[in-house]
Amino acid sequence: MSSSSSSSHCDDLPATFRHRPWDRLDETALLIINQTYAAAAAIASPGRRFLHDGAVEVSSIADSSPAVVVTVIATPASCFVTLDAAAAPHNYAKLTSSKKKARLGHCLARTSVSVLPATLYLSLNSGDGGNGGDMMECCSSGEVAAAGGAVAIVEAIRMRLEEAIRHETAILVDGRRFKCVAGGTSSGLEEVIEVMKALEEMRREIDVPVMVRMRRLKRCHGDVGGGDITMADQEEDVDDEAMVKRFRAMGFL
Repeated sequence: MSSSSSSSHCDDLPATFRHRPWDRLDETALLIINQTYAAAAAIASPGRRFLHDGAVEVSSIADSSPAVVVTVIATPASCFVTLDAAAAPHNYAKLTSSKKKARLGHCLARTSVSVLPATLYLSLNSGDGGNGGDMMECCSSGEVAAAGGAVAIVEAIRMRLEEAIRHETAILVDGRRFKCVAGGTSSGLEEVIEVMKALEEMRREIDVPVMVRMRRLKRCHGDVGGGDITMADQEEDVDDEAMVKRFRAMGFL
């Protein structure tokens, strides 16, 4: 298909097919912030407590042998999720610091995304009023979390990230959609891959079942106080170069 016919084909498709991968990540982060706060606020005492900055904190034990403590700290403008109870105070102080260099990750149009080992932090950018996402859906997630606590909140976040990953995967597989990604250039596919990597990293670091398996494995091997094991060590990284070559062979590039 020539570039002119590809452009005409794109013009004929609905606006929803003119995909912007980083916008999708931004929307996902915004929805997670809203849903997480709604869920945390819906949990009754003593399952929650309010911090000095007005944030709501909820914690749950995902597995007691060895203990995996899931902690969520949420505000209307941010959410902090960690499976590393020992490092939680330090990481929360670091990520909520006013010093921009303390926030490592992606700065998007409305939100910022930071990932540390077993920790995820999402926040609204300065001046953004939020109000993203379906408020009925946010309230519904709050009702679910009232029964499951912090573990249920994190599971809802993980499912939201997996939904976004599936969406980006479909964009890659569907050639007609891809031709309308970022103007139909090769950089369009690269952007989708980069967003998929970001979403996968976010999902991986808050995967409670994987963390439980890691702790059990470490205990079984008697590796107490040994070298650190990261969530990333448990899964193979995606070979981006091979993926690009595969899609070139399929005629998408």
